[in-house]
Amino acid sequence: MGTGANTKMKLTHTCSRKFGFADFPSSGTTVKMGAIPKGSRILGTTAFLVTAFVQTSASFLVGSSGDDDMLATAGDIGDLTAAIYGPILTTRCVLTSDLDVYAKMTYATALTAGEIHVVIEYDPPVNLEDMPTQFDT
Repeated sequence: MGTGANTKMKLTHTCSRKFGFADFPSSGTTVKMGAIPKGSRILGTTAFLVTAFVQTSASFLVGSSGDDDMLATAGDIGDLTAAIYGPILTTRCVLTSDLDVYAKMTYATALTAGEIHVVIEYDPPVNLEDMPTQFDT
C-alpha cells in the first residue's frame, strides 16, 4: 500500500432537481427539491430552462416553506423561455438551521409543456482541520 496526502480541499455541494410541467398540476403548487444542512453557506442558484413553459403569465420561484422566493424570484428566472438564468445571488448567507428547499410555479392557465433544471450551490459546514492529512491508497 502506498501513502498519499490529503490536500484539505473543500468542495462545494449542490442541491438540484429537474422539474417538468406535470410537477405543477395546479397554480401555486410547491415541490420539494431537497435540503441544505445547517451551517452551509449559500453561494448561488442557477436555472437551466430546457423547454419553455407554454404560459405567458407563469412565474417560477425557489425558496423555503416560509420564504418562497428566498433563492430565486420570478424576476430572477424571467419569462420562462429557453435560456440559462444565473448565477442568481438572491441570498448569500450561512444557514442557522437545516433548509428544506422548494420550487413553486404559478400560472393563469394549465401548463402543457416546459422543463427546468435548478441547481443551488452551497459550501457545506465541514471543518477542514478535522480531515486526516494522510491516507492509505
